[in-house]
Amino acid sequence: MTRATGPWRPWSGVCLIGLLVWTDSANADLQVTEFRPLPFGSVSIAYGINESGTVVGESSQVFGGNRAIRASVGSDPISLGTLQGGWSSVALGINALGHVVGRSQTFVTGLGMTTRAFRTVDDGSLIDLGTLAGATSSEARAISNTGFVVGTSYDRMGQSRAVRWNPDGTIRAIVGLSLGTSAAFDVNDRGDVVGWAVNAEGIRRAFLADGAGVEPGRAVDLGALVPNGWSEAYGINASGAITGAAQSASGQSHAFYYSAGGGMLDIHDSSLGISSYGFDINIRGEVVGRIETSQGSRAFFWSPDAGMVDLNRLIAPDSGWILHAAYGINSLGQVVGLGTYQGRTRGFILRVRTGSGGQSAVPEPSTALLAVTGVVLLAGLSRSRVARRHENGLGTVGGSPYVERGAVPGSGSARLS
Repeated sequence: MTRATGPWRPWSGVCLIGLLVWTDSANADLQVTEFRPLPFGSVSIAYGINESGTVVGESSQVFGGNRAIRASVGSDPISLGTLQGGWSSVALGINALGHVVGRSQTFVTGLGMTTRAFRTVDDGSLIDLGTLAGATSSEARAISNTGFVVGTSYDRMGQSRAVRWNPDGTIRAIVGLSLGTSAAFDVNDRGDVVGWAVNAEGIRRAFLADGAGVEPGRAVDLGALVPNGWSEAYGINASGAITGAAQSASGQSHAFYYSAGGGMLDIHDSSLGISSYGFDINIRGEVVGRIETSQGSRAFFWSPDAGMVDLNRLIAPDSGWILHAAYGINSLGQVVGLGTYQGRTRGFILRVRTGSGGQSAVPEPSTALLAVTGVVLLAGLSRSRVARRHENGLGTVGGSPYVERGAVPGSGSARLS
């Protein structure tokens, strides 16, 4: 499952609540269920989901500070706590084994209070994953089923380096394109890492680092949609298909779908919005993300058959919900995202596939054109994690595309986390 350039800052002025969405029939409106905050907490948001439907995110607390939480659908959330001496934490990713990663405030001798990447162990406690030598803070964005963790390590000046923690806990920097500034957002079971790195021309470019071996391979530039344009990768699946965002000919961010055989495909549809970001991709090659429209951010789903679809077209018009961004998707079609309900900012999870046969609840273009309510489809795909979105921060509506998952476009217009 598929990040930021600096320490996370607590939410202010908004009420964030995670939620789950699913449907019992391919023809039914998708229903939204609240992902509850901790007792007396007024804020919560869901950032990741595994194949079992376990959701992770964060919740505010009555006495201040946020806490990393996890919960199964319909159950009360469980606080994961913080690292030693910390007052705030957030969970950003979870694998099939239920191991969770994220970031937490903690006290480090010689540094004082700082932010560190964490992962949970079998007893549920958090362990500090540490930093590169000489660095002071870090955060973890994603964890594979094989135990690889990826994220970012920061030095005293705030300069970021993409890193991978191996299953044995050793940390390795991703090298190749970077002049010293980079960030990693996602990893698959093979250990392949995606993110962005500044190239020799000073432009952020999406990269892929081969996962074979103890040392991750050198970062390979995935290219861009236009000459000398920026690009950033936010999600990778088990087959090596990648999604992210890249600069278009108009200068706007467009979500993309990348494969080794087909290169980088622009999947943005201008009929749905001005710009878009692809944040995650599942084993079926289905992408979710965010569209920027004249009316604000909207969550989208994309598949080769359906094209790009505004997820708001799949829920009841009178539901009270607006789905602003989709952060992650598992193989069952459950989508993690952020929305607002009756004016309050909340997270969501949406199930776009139903039944034992895995039928899609998203109509294909021919069906959509005949539907009475109509579904707007995007012909193309156009993040950072996670998240990006890079300097702003995920989780905020209208701020960054992917606050808690990663960093967003080289333009600095969004941040995945």
